[in-house]
Amino acid sequence: QSPINFPPLAPWLEPPSEQFYYDYSPIEGKLFVQNTGHSIAVELANQGYGSVMFRGKRYAVTSVVFHMHSEHTYQGATKPMEMHIVHKSEEAEEALIMAIPFDFFT
Repeated sequence: QSPINFPPLAPWLEPPSEQFYYDYSPIEGKLFVQNTGHSIAVELANQGYGSVMFRGKRYAVTSVVFHMHSEHTYQGATKPMEMHIVHKSEEAEEALIMAIPFDFFT
């Protein structure tokens, strides 16, 4: 569910409770990039660029989305940018989204 506010003792301060495996291929050739007005999205569905294995299911990468100012908050504050790697399961229409915050220092 989005957005999420991650508290000071968020999960990344503890060892993960479950494992996931990823396998991505380099992106080559032309890409379709779309500015939605609140994000920049790159569509990668059905192009074989990789997947994630989680809880015994494979989730294929379908898009990469960049949000200027993070969608989620971290201790109540947004980050300058957040990248979402969006995956969909191959057996069912389940999504797995990895949100990666970025900090920029001047």
